[in-house]
Amino acid sequence: GVWGSVIGQVRAGQRFIASRSQSGWYRIDWRGREGWISGDYVRRVSATAMIVTASSLNVRSGPGTGNAAIGL
Repeated sequence: GVWGSVIGQVRAGQRFIASRSQSGWYRIDWRGREGWISGDYVRRVSATAMIVTASSLNVRSGPGTGNAAIGL
């Protein structure tokens, strides 16, 4: 299950640069903060760029569902 409260998401079609990955999660810079998105819901479009394929996707404070969502 998902842990932590959800306070927002990113949307389908948004693109992000992944600065690193860990256990199937990608670290992105999001609104001036470090955030993590699940690799299950993105598609790689270049060596470092990802595009969101889910209708919405939580941005989390760390690589895993045990980390709180940090928002929209």
